[in-house]
Amino acid sequence: MAASIVERDPQATALSPQLSMALTAALGDRTEGYIGENGFDVRRAEWKPPAVIPDSLRAEARGVLARVDLENKADGRSIAEWVGKLGILVAGNMTADDARAKMAAYGSMLAGQYPRAMLTRDGLDRAARAFKWFPSYSELSEHLDREFRRMQRERRRLEALAGEPAPEAMAAPIRRLVSSAIKTVVPKPEKAA
Repeated sequence: MAASIVERDPQATALSPQLSMALTAALGDRTEGYIGENGFDVRRAEWKPPAVIPDSLRAEARGVLARVDLENKADGRSIAEWVGKLGILVAGNMTADDARAKMAAYGSMLAGQYPRAMLTRDGLDRAARAFKWFPSYSELSEHLDREFRRMQRERRRLEALAGEPAPEAMAAPIRRLVSSAIKTVVPKPEKAA
């Protein structure tokens, strides 16, 4: 049996290496509470990096970024192999010849469109969970587009976490702390009547 894509190419693990709980939490989507027409509710908030990023988290983000290559596009053979594995994981009613023909057609059409880093075990698992039946070309393309956008979003977040902190970003939490301490200690002057 041939080796899997991930085994042949350790760079193809993309954003699927084991991340620490701290990095996973820092990369995750944020939510915020708000008062809506039905009372209190929660919605997705704009993602921002933590105000203070520990050096260990910054180093881990840099390490993950060094392994992520969204520029190296997958060739037709690699895509065909990945699609073949997807076909095994989802229900389908086609002959072996039909399956080989679809694998070759999908591989040639999708070659060079998506990063090789998407062809991982984790990516295969997400695709197999997304489809009950062997997907059409359109369905698979839409799924891969969503996956690529997800990876680009995670890469931008990793870049924000890995970057050098700007001096003003480092000073902002300290300014807030000092400001709140001053407000607590120094009472506001009374207004004359």
